[in-house]
Amino acid sequence: EPSMFAMSVPEPRGVVGAIVPWNFPVVNSIIKIAPALAAGNAVVLKPSELSSGSALRLAELAIESGIPPGILNVVPGLGQTVGHAIATHPDIDFLSFTGSTLTGRKLMEAAGLSNAKPILLECGGKSPQVIFDDLGDIKKMAAHVAAEALWNQGQVCVSRSRVLVQKEIKKRFQDSLIEEFSKHFPGNPLDPETNFGPLASRRQAERVIDFITDAEAAGARRLDERHKFENPFIAPVIFDDVTPDMKIWKEEVFGPVITITSFDQPEEAIKLANATDYGLAATVWTNDLSLGIKAARDIRAGAITVNSSFDEYEGAAFSLPQEGRKHSGYGIETGIDGIKSYMTMKKIELRGSRIV
Repeated sequence: EPSMFAMSVPEPRGVVGAIVPWNFPVVNSIIKIAPALAAGNAVVLKPSELSSGSALRLAELAIESGIPPGILNVVPGLGQTVGHAIATHPDIDFLSFTGSTLTGRKLMEAAGLSNAKPILLECGGKSPQVIFDDLGDIKKMAAHVAAEALWNQGQVCVSRSRVLVQKEIKKRFQDSLIEEFSKHFPGNPLDPETNFGPLASRRQAERVIDFITDAEAAGARRLDERHKFENPFIAPVIFDDVTPDMKIWKEEVFGPVITITSFDQPEEAIKLANATDYGLAATVWTNDLSLGIKAARDIRAGAITVNSSFDEYEGAAFSLPQEGRKHSGYGIETGIDGIKSYMTMKKIELRGSRIV
């Protein structure tokens, strides 16, 4: 209408509750804090009880940098107390969470039963690495695959722990991967000679050992049985003959354990890659660019990498937005669109004979 002026106005959501895990505590905190503050919100951050010190230091630095008191707040504590309070508090307008799928579901229930606050979830993953047989240097490829799976002792939500390899190169690839894994020996992280540290806690190590024991009982075959476990030190483990019905295939281990499954044709590889309840990330290795693009489009995950790994370069890092699929959560993080997640849109219409 000639007499109408209408516009969309982005506004802060208000008070953002942010709950982050113990792995990469600084990075995971900043991924929440930076876009929330940039969008104009106040933040109440709950770090993991296993890694609260860095978050408290961030809060101190925020005050020193000029952020007004009360804008960034850090509240350490347990999930069943502090986490639950943030999820149910009526004055929290938005909840952003990174952690396990089980905890994410509990937070959804709590948020819904309180003030029905919207929620952003980045939950578990069981990410695949799809390796086609057109690659040249198998040993170099094994080193990249190990880097994708063992970074931070496998305690990464996007750890590419399900290795899908084309049958023609499986034996050569396995031999190279075993050799690569043999270079990793857990030890004291303060020792300069250590290249593979302990897991985050004894409880986490016990959980990983339970997965290993269950996989062996289910018929999965250990390819390297040299290493012994001394909680919380767990050397990398490779399982062969793993099928989609096994627990080690279906559930997130969050430790240095990978599984190997072979395939014949690309269609089978895509089907296996998607044969999981999760959809967080995936890596595809091929010299055929068209095949790489097709696989990236067909795999149901929020972040797909073709022919690169953590040990080479960071790539786009956090400059592009991404969103998990299926049980890996929902809501966009990182990039410009990630800032928009922490904003709400208001429609304003002005009617009159003349706009001044």
